[in-house]
Amino acid sequence: RMRHLTGSNGDRSRARRLAAAVLVVVLGLLSSACAAPAGTTRAAPTLAATQPGTTAPEPAGASGVLRLWWPTPRSLNPLTAATPAERAVYDLVYEGLCRIEADDSVSWQLAENLLFLEGGRQVLVALRQDITFHDGTPLTAGDVVGVMTAILDPASTSPWREGLENVVSVRTLNDQVLEILLAEPDPWLAWALVFPVIPASYLDADPFAPVPGTGPYAVRLYDPDQGLTLIRQAVSETEPGLDEILVKAYADQREAMKALEQDELDLVLLDGQALPLYSVRSSLRLDRFASGELLLFLCNDQVKRPLNDTAVRSQVKLVLESWRTAPELPEWIATGETGQLAGSWLTRTDEPVAAAAILSGHNTQAVWADKPLQLIVPSQDARRHELATAAAGELEAAGQACTVVPLEPEPFWQALLEGRYDLALLSATLPDKPDPGLLIRESRPLNFSGLDSLAASRGGLDGFETWRDRFLSLKATPERDYSRAEQLSADWQAAWNEALARSNWSIVGYPCQGLAYSSRVLGQLRPNRYHPYDGMKELWIWSSPSSSSY
Repeated sequence: RMRHLTGSNGDRSRARRLAAAVLVVVLGLLSSACAAPAGTTRAAPTLAATQPGTTAPEPAGASGVLRLWWPTPRSLNPLTAATPAERAVYDLVYEGLCRIEADDSVSWQLAENLLFLEGGRQVLVALRQDITFHDGTPLTAGDVVGVMTAILDPASTSPWREGLENVVSVRTLNDQVLEILLAEPDPWLAWALVFPVIPASYLDADPFAPVPGTGPYAVRLYDPDQGLTLIRQAVSETEPGLDEILVKAYADQREAMKALEQDELDLVLLDGQALPLYSVRSSLRLDRFASGELLLFLCNDQVKRPLNDTAVRSQVKLVLESWRTAPELPEWIATGETGQLAGSWLTRTDEPVAAAAILSGHNTQAVWADKPLQLIVPSQDARRHELATAAAGELEAAGQACTVVPLEPEPFWQALLEGRYDLALLSATLPDKPDPGLLIRESRPLNFSGLDSLAASRGGLDGFETWRDRFLSLKATPERDYSRAEQLSADWQAAWNEALARSNWSIVGYPCQGLAYSSRVLGQLRPNRYHPYDGMKELWIWSSPSSSSY
């Protein structure tokens, strides 16, 4: 949702200021590009900066030390963080140009505005003024350009490269403005400008030198044995809460949960694989939130397969769509309509189109195959086996025999490639930024090629190709006024829902991630897949040992 980026009077005013700055650049006189928007200047941090080998002073009135976990770090450079636990910790210390919110909308962080020129291939980014790193040095466009250059280096393995594939070059225009040139227009560029911005001088620092950021917490000290100490910045009596965090290393989530039981940790981040192992234990305090993993059923419509019959396929999809919204769905599954979280600005609507309404025009009475359907799942994934068994039971109750066939990983993928199945329960990792055309476009990034089997299934109910093309033609482009996004959202929603209902797949939902709390923690976070520790500053910690166990 672009409400944070354009559309309001203030946003249009900032866009005009940035456009004026561009003119000054062209004339070679750009010395002060964009004034910071009213109310957005940030006070300099009150705690001393962290330099390698130094220690910041202790804050007054500390409310206790909260203990988190992460795997043993290979570096303290946030650009190399590869695991969710690492990225969640660094999200407390570093900020990006933009920030993806829980509903998939994007808002400003270190940037003040973007200006698209040359048909969307030239992008100017204006930084907010008066922002300093934790070491007291000012943020400049040179820092951002240095970070982007490092990320885009072909030798780099930074996970933050995703979404920046179209960037041809990046350079500074002055201390407050940088220019990004794209190979082709990218209306989703803002969603990729969320990488951690650090001082360019630290890009080649020692791997374990603490790196300053601009976020609410600063690195105070790193000790390989004791852990990473974070200190809250700009502490004041009027803003009480959590002042200090200790991040301790554990081999994996299982070890971290043992540490929680033994009162060595206060908060454990669990991924979608681990959460179901603990969610059944009622004594454990858990927060669940949708992850970036997508589960969906794929129908095999090849000739001589039962689901080649459109009427049969229609009924199977109808049962699966109805079951997906039933109360019996496990609590570790979050439901949604698209390849991103429910509530995405592209897919949210007050009156969603029900698959049943679309499918009901195909046939007036149930038509089933005369032999059992073969539903394949990977045998090593207990979650998918549980869901497949429940879905098969729903089909059986409706009148369609269905057999669940667990397969080892290699035979599972071989069966997919050779079409030896009727239904398959797939899992795929979604990109870090919303991409509503993911399931219907021609090509997909390699890191979620698990959906490639969808590309081989061009069938579906009548009209799929028409609705797919209609949806893709409505996709926003930089040439269009972003303020029209809300007006177009209803059209996108209708086309997307039609395409999904007429496709060969049925979305189940998103396996939840989770946060496990000890009884020492007072308060609750507001976790989402982009920011698992959102609201961390508002927590309080008892000084006494925890009495809880799982």
